[in-house]
Amino acid sequence: MRKLRLFGALALAIILALGVSGCMKTPKQRDAENQALILAYLEETYGMSFTVTGYVAGRQMQNGVTLNIALIKTNDEPELEFYCVQNVSPEGIHYGDRFLEAIVSDKMAVEFSGSFEKLEGSPTIGTIFRTDAFESGFSPEQLRQKSLDDVLTEIRCFGLYIKISVEGDVDYFSANKGIIYDIYSKMKAYDFEYLSLEIYVNDGAESFKSYVRNPIWHSNKYGTKDLEQLKQNAYGYLEIQDNASVTDVVTDEDSILQFVKTPTKGEQNE
Repeated sequence: MRKLRLFGALALAIILALGVSGCMKTPKQRDAENQALILAYLEETYGMSFTVTGYVAGRQMQNGVTLNIALIKTNDEPELEFYCVQNVSPEGIHYGDRFLEAIVSDKMAVEFSGSFEKLEGSPTIGTIFRTDAFESGFSPEQLRQKSLDDVLTEIRCFGLYIKISVEGDVDYFSANKGIIYDIYSKMKAYDFEYLSLEIYVNDGAESFKSYVRNPIWHSNKYGTKDLEQLKQNAYGYLEIQDNASVTDVVTDEDSILQFVKTPTKGEQNE
């Protein structure tokens, strides 16, 4: 995480604009102030404008730190969504965000778009490309101008996580196993340290789409138990967690099916 020192004028202007004093703040006013500070950090860091589309306030950590987490979208094209964390401690306010990583994740999503388009069931795709883009020193504009090959050469890239929500029934995986195997094989070809492929077959509920688009944000807002509930509400789901230390057991499209799980709801709908 990076620390932004909002000295005097900027921080004071934000507080005065909200028209509140420290001893009179309601939770709603406090949230509005923190969101304004998050936007100020992002705009000062990247020289761009952003919008807060979701907010989770006051997660208390065991070390006494309070985390405020905002879901952010860019106001410029292409529209990207990412999260930003405001870390409040006695030592000051620290910020961490995934904007630069969202830019390079979008490049990877484009690389896989041909395979994604073959999937049935109106897929919602979430592609998380874990890199050291945050520490790379590149600006958003510099990253946008780079090809995926340049990114792979110039920035440390260590993980690829693809999460997909599709509409369908319990037979979905058998019908689409060839396409799913193609997606996994393309992921594996990059030889990253961590790989993860998750596919949730469901009735099109927004909760599944929200999770796959931004799982970290979703888990912070709704809690980790929500993911287990989503799995139970799916007609079926597939999880392949792979890394360099795991023996490769996916050798053909039929071997994909060993990773499919059918919860109670799916069994009831057969």
